[in-house]
Amino acid sequence: MGKMNQSIEELIGKTPLLQLNGYIKEKNLKANIIAKLEFFNPNQSVKDRIALAMVEDAEKKGKLKPGYTIVETTSGNTGIGLAAVAAVKGYKFRVYIQDQVSEERFKVIKAFGGETIKLSEEPVIAEVLEKTNGDFVAAIKALREKVLVNEKDIFFVDQTANPANPDIHKRTTGPEIWEDTEGKADILVACVGTGGTVSGAGIFKVKKSKCICCRRTAGAKFTAKRRKSDTGRNNRGSRL
Repeated sequence: MGKMNQSIEELIGKTPLLQLNGYIKEKNLKANIIAKLEFFNPNQSVKDRIALAMVEDAEKKGKLKPGYTIVETTSGNTGIGLAAVAAVKGYKFRVYIQDQVSEERFKVIKAFGGETIKLSEEPVIAEVLEKTNGDFVAAIKALREKVLVNEKDIFFVDQTANPANPDIHKRTTGPEIWEDTEGKADILVACVGTGGTVSGAGIFKVKKSKCICCRRTAGAKFTAKRRKSDTGRNNRGSRL
C-alpha cells in the first residue's frame, strides 16, 4: 500500500502557495500576490501549527503529562486546533472562549470532546473584563493567577505568551514560504492575533533575505526590520 498517514498531526503544515493571477490582472498590479493556503491544514486554520507545537513542547519539558487537562483561552481557531490535538493524544481539553464566537466553533470543539466555557460564565474573568473594558490579556492573567492556580494536573497553554507559538512559524511557515518562492518573496503580510505568525515567519525571512519587509494588518503593534538589497531590486517583486 502507498503512503498512508496515521494521524492528523502528520497533515499539519506544508501548505501550498497560490498566485492570485485573477486579482493581479484585475487590479493591474506590478507585483505578484501569492497566498499561502493555511486552510489546507486538517482543521482549516494556521492555528493547527501552534496547537500541535505548544502541546509537543509542553510534553518535552514535562509540563504536560498523561492524565492532565489542557486549558486555554481562545476566540475559536486555536481552541479547535487544541481540541483536535488533545483528542489525538488522549488528553482532556477545556477552553474558555469569547462569548461572541460563532455557535459552530463551540460545536466543533465539543465534537472533539472538549469542554467549552464562555468567558462571561467564569465570575473572575467576567469581573476583570468589565473593569478593564474588555482587556483580554488582563482576563487571561486573572484566569491564570486566580482560578487555574488552585487546580492540579492541568497545562495552561497561554498562546499569547508561549514561545512555542512564534517558534513553530520560524521553523516551518517561514522556511516553507522561502523554499516555495525560491527566496524571491519581498513582503510578508499577515493578520495579527497573538502575533505568532508574522513575528515567527517574519524573523526567519528577515534573517534570510537582504530585502524584506514584514507588515501586519490593523489591530496590533508590530515592529519589522527592512534591509536594503546589495543590488537594489528593480524586477517584479512578490508580496505574500
